[in-house]
Amino acid sequence: RSILNKFENFRTEVREIKKNRKDASSSELRVLNSFIDKAGVNIQYLKDLAE
Repeated sequence: RSILNKFENFRTEVREIKKNRKDASSSELRVLNSFIDKAGVNIQYLKDLAE
């Protein structure tokens, strides 16, 4: 559960960074979106394991 919380917090922080970035380049947005997607995959995997 602790690891799941860390991934959820990380995803939330990256979403905030993305939202607050002014004039972000397409490369920056691609990296941030990748972090968000990978965190989401890990969160889903951990939730599936818990079932």
